[in-house]
Amino acid sequence: ARWVRAGGGVMTTIGYTNDEAGEVVNVNRLLAPFGAGYNANRVELGGYIESWQPHPLTAEVSRIFTANGIEPDGNNGLTLARDSNDRVALQIAELGRGRVVVWGDEWITYDSEWMDVQDQQVERFWLNILKWTSPPKICQVPIKGPD
Repeated sequence: ARWVRAGGGVMTTIGYTNDEAGEVVNVNRLLAPFGAGYNANRVELGGYIESWQPHPLTAEVSRIFTANGIEPDGNNGLTLARDSNDRVALQIAELGRGRVVVWGDEWITYDSEWMDVQDQQVERFWLNILKWTSPPKICQVPIKGPD
């Protein structure tokens, strides 16, 4: 937590196993100091995420696929995206000068979900995440807008 308070960034994904109750234990332990986490009783986050709140993380992002995810559910989390059934897909939290991103699925970690995929903006989402979680005065590069 000290590292994040000093300006570091953390990003988590989830949904790698069918044992949601077991999977959330360690990641929730990591996220607890930030008032962030996942709710193992709110599973089945899925489908296309198309409801996004305006934020630097969501710039140029309008559609990302999820399957068998787990809802982020932190008492300090700001919700930025939901699925078509109003389930939470993305929450963020800020602690000191640091930032935390909690994404409710793992599909964005597979290049098959964004490489040469035209109807989703996973690559742009990753760029936004890396830019937003990096210290604002260092490690910043401009991100091109749509061509």
